[in-house]
Amino acid sequence: MIEVREIYDFELQNGKNCNSDDNNILLLTPELLDENINKVKKYYENRYSYDFIGFFDSGLALVKKDGRIGYINKKLKEVIPCQYDYGSNFSEGLALVRKNKKFIYINELGEEIILCNYDYACDFHEGLALVRKNRSYGYINKDGKEVIRCQYDKAYDFSENMALIKKNRKYGYINKFGNEVIPCQYNEASNFSEGLAVVKQDGQYKYIDKNKKVVISCQYEAASIFSEGLALVRKNNLYGYIDKLGSEVIPCQYEEGNNFNDGLACIKKNGKYGFIDKNGIEIIPCIYECAFDFFEGLAVIKKDGKYGYINKFGEVIIPCQYDDANDFSEGMANVKKDNKRLIININGEVLNFDSSLNQYYDVIEKIKKLTNSLGFEVSYNLRKERTSQIKSIERKLEIKKDSGEKIILDASEVEQAKRLIK
Repeated sequence: MIEVREIYDFELQNGKNCNSDDNNILLLTPELLDENINKVKKYYENRYSYDFIGFFDSGLALVKKDGRIGYINKKLKEVIPCQYDYGSNFSEGLALVRKNKKFIYINELGEEIILCNYDYACDFHEGLALVRKNRSYGYINKDGKEVIRCQYDKAYDFSENMALIKKNRKYGYINKFGNEVIPCQYNEASNFSEGLAVVKQDGQYKYIDKNKKVVISCQYEAASIFSEGLALVRKNNLYGYIDKLGSEVIPCQYEEGNNFNDGLACIKKNGKYGFIDKNGIEIIPCIYECAFDFFEGLAVIKKDGKYGYINKFGEVIIPCQYDDANDFSEGMANVKKDNKRLIININGEVLNFDSSLNQYYDVIEKIKKLTNSLGFEVSYNLRKERTSQIKSIERKLEIKKDSGEKIILDASEVEQAKRLIK
């Protein structure tokens, strides 16, 4: 059996050549206009449907599509294409991405600022980024220079000009000059927060200041960092809060607890979640299946299997209607509904991906004008997102034999092709 089909060779105004077999090339004739418009529409709808959307930071949010990472701006336009194997949110003007097994720091324009020759890297914090080489950790600055050499068994981000490091199975602290200001002597330790860090030594939790002075010695099963003047602690498997004098100002009575954030703390009681203030008063009753911290005045809650948002008075501002929901950041939050990722504002309004809609309608208008004004076919290249008038077009026939051999004939050989087919 012999297969025959028409193909087209195009010479574009810019001198380049393409044919109808090229990836993402559509033939747009008056007869095929409706069909191809639907293809264009589907292309844009699919392109701006993301598998994951992160939170906004510095006006940009990380997105993921088909396993690749890129970034959108607050107009929901994809300003840095989905081309990376890995990506982080922007921090201090830079984002860490990975491409071809190499770590790279890019700026908000998508420009590659630092090319890393490290096995592992982290975001910038207080001007320095944690990196790893040959199983040892150190720090680089924004020029990509290794200012604290890779020498630690484990290390963490800088916080309040101090970084927690691990050496010889013990924890200590360094400053930004790489000086070990608090020796590695603790079995457990946290970052500094509000001037104090929680450490564990000889089986006991303690809070130390930056001069390694013990400020609070406490008899608790677990202790966390200070946040807004209070720290979460655990006793008899129940949680409560202490102040900076070590006094238990909110008794250990909750099944779970979070650090204070925006004046309130999320707690769990009788299997349900709610919020307390710094006096331990239950401001928002424990009625939710799940709840998260307040950000920008709103908190994610879950009820009857769906997620929504409440304000600090416990009023439901955005109804529980989503399959998934994330914290608000810079006035926007990403949610999931009917298996689609959406962006909403603080009023719960769904924001359209302007790039998708605007480009789609713009493309349709261009296609219509070209198709109506030209006496021959035009091509639209979806990948480059532009319409090109064709300088010349040549119609050919492709004949494919049973053996797989292909014969390409131009228009002058059509009669010969017909005879071959017979």
